[in-house]
Amino acid sequence: MTESTQQSTLVTVVAWIAILVSGLTAVMGWFQTVLISFFFPSTPMTSDQTAGATDVPPDFASGLLAMRVAAGVMMVAIVAVFAWLAMRLSSAQVRSEFRG
Repeated sequence: MTESTQQSTLVTVVAWIAILVSGLTAVMGWFQTVLISFFFPSTPMTSDQTAGATDVPPDFASGLLAMRVAAGVMMVAIVAVFAWLAMRLSSAQVRSEFRG
């Protein structure tokens, strides 16, 4: 096997592993959602219940803000990684490997 074939095989294996892990995490998330809704059923809130509701406590609000900021940073990082990957995959060397 030549070096380009070995590298192509490695990239394919890593890609399939990433796809499998992504699929498994999606299925696990679905199972968690089903289990939580099954074991802890909740009734929908009515307008009478929300009439006396107060604002969110400050500690909880700051925690939510921190989670939003972290999610935003992660989204930017993921977009940057995919942009870098797309740039690397569009190089002349990679294109020539697939042209034969």
